[in-house]
Amino acid sequence: MLQEPERTCICCRSKKSKHNLLRLVIDKDRLVFDKEQKNNGRGYYICKQSSCIKSCFEEKGKNTIRLKKFIKSLKIKIEITTGQLRELEELLIEEVAD
Repeated sequence: MLQEPERTCICCRSKKSKHNLLRLVIDKDRLVFDKEQKNNGRGYYICKQSSCIKSCFEEKGKNTIRLKKFIKSLKIKIEITTGQLRELEELLIEEVAD
């Protein structure tokens, strides 16, 4: 029997089956939601729970969003505005509500 691949949530650090997580990927210098989990590039995963999503997009000190700090730590040149992050947060929350 094949074992399902496990991934780690970038927010809460829990390990889960990748099918129980939402995948984000950097595509053409933008962070995008990869609904089908098939886009090329390095994937970053968030739990399929609104509480975890909200925690990831929560403002921490000096109006910096936790996910924005995570992206900076990757040392990848990507400019992402707070507005773009809010749109992404809404999209992910809608996805788990379905």
